[in-house]
Amino acid sequence: MPGGEAALAEGVLQTLKGDAALDGGHPRPQALRSAWAELDGEWEFAFDDTDSGLSERWQESCAFPLSIRVPFPFESELSGIGDTGYHPVVWYARDLTPGELSRAGHESGRRLMLRFGAVDYRCRVWVDGHLLGEHEGGHTPFAFDATDALDAGRATHRIVVRVEDDPLDVAQPRGKQEWLPEPHAIWYQRTSGIWQPVWLEAVDELHLRTLHWTPDVPRGEVRLELELSRRPASPAAVTVAIGRDGEALARVSATVTDQRAEIVIPIPAQRNGQAHEELLWHPGSPVLLDATVTLDADGRRRDAVASYFGMRSTAVRGGEFVLNDRQLYLRSVLYQGYWTESHLASPSASALRADVELIAELGFNAVRIHQKIEDPRFLHWTDRLGILVWGEAPGAYEFGPRALQRTTSEWLATLERDRSHPPIVTWVLAQRELGCAAHRRQPRAARVRPRARGAHPGGRPHPSHHLERRLGARRLRHADAARLRGRPRRRLRPLPRRRGPRTPALGNRTGQPRRRAGRSGDR
Repeated sequence: MPGGEAALAEGVLQTLKGDAALDGGHPRPQALRSAWAELDGEWEFAFDDTDSGLSERWQESCAFPLSIRVPFPFESELSGIGDTGYHPVVWYARDLTPGELSRAGHESGRRLMLRFGAVDYRCRVWVDGHLLGEHEGGHTPFAFDATDALDAGRATHRIVVRVEDDPLDVAQPRGKQEWLPEPHAIWYQRTSGIWQPVWLEAVDELHLRTLHWTPDVPRGEVRLELELSRRPASPAAVTVAIGRDGEALARVSATVTDQRAEIVIPIPAQRNGQAHEELLWHPGSPVLLDATVTLDADGRRRDAVASYFGMRSTAVRGGEFVLNDRQLYLRSVLYQGYWTESHLASPSASALRADVELIAELGFNAVRIHQKIEDPRFLHWTDRLGILVWGEAPGAYEFGPRALQRTTSEWLATLERDRSHPPIVTWVLAQRELGCAAHRRQPRAARVRPRARGAHPGGRPHPSHHLERRLGARRLRHADAARLRGRPRRRLRPLPRRRGPRTPALGNRTGQPRRRAGRSGDR
């Protein structure tokens, strides 16, 4: 790589690979900048059970009486509070120090971005009493530009966050979170408020907002879809450098004149027939290619981001899953992503790594993340350790236009965040009887399917838990290993559909009914 890109890859990518203390710890592993400041740790905290904080203007000058460890939900032990009662409105606050601003790379002329990994469920954010914005959705990231809110006369600046999470609102995408006072059956204790990392990052006002990688294995190339913070006033130059373990593989420069652009990067080594498979990502050899993307405009460097991706292809042929043109049998484990001491939040970045390592040590090559949009750091370790992923949306438990709008909104944001992770081979948009039919009728949900296909060409977005429409296929799914090895080529005929008062109610999971007016059958 040329000097600038090589220095960036060598320095910034150490966050991922070189420093044991930082390895896998960045909250957004596929979009690294050289300067950022973590804001996890002790925050001030208050319950607002009377919902009087806004009218009393707590965001302006109020000191909160409790202390909480972010990013752990207040219901959890690791938060330092451990209160599992109903508290639908809570407040957080902390001061930003000059040292934190410096570590984030903040200086004159740069924009200061305040980023949140996930806050459950709805929140407003202020800095120095100025409202930055609002966000709804408990599992997806968001960011606000805090630059103009900073009061110039202050040495420290105050962040205030108000969170609403109604524990009785079952139209929210809750996943396995309990709504009763205590957990029952298969549900877990609630997760409310900030439950993924908070951090600062300074950027130029013209910067790279998003990067998405789509490999094309047969062509030996990768397509980069990027979005800038705005349309450049004059043509900007984007340079993409790709390498593996310090060895340069490709470098392409392109002129960008709009806010969005696509750049195709040929990888000559991938087109070498004899060495074709050496760069492919698969569970037995999860090769990741390092990438650096730089943005230059008006004669100066505006941004530089370190990223990575994997070259792999997926398909379904003859009812079989195919990875890189080879049939692969999935040995998958169901992953709940729940800790008794911290609930949906991981106890530490190393705990996420340990879970993925355990999955691999037990002989599995795939994981289905159950009713949760998982922390990007977990996905990072599936990238590196070669564990295929089924991504799944958390479900709501009361269905109607509001629940569907909320679910599809979060799912679109999830695709935006996660689509470049090579292990993700299946998107489960809804599962069991949790609104499958309703999702098909929702116009906004129609946007999810083509985006999922676009993120993974040849892949198959699935709407339910068990996918077969025929009873024979379901029996095969639950058969023993000997019968699976002798699998018949001819499937059993589907059950007849009957109408009338004795119409059977069959679900898309054994024992879980799904009701559709006038129709029945294994769906």
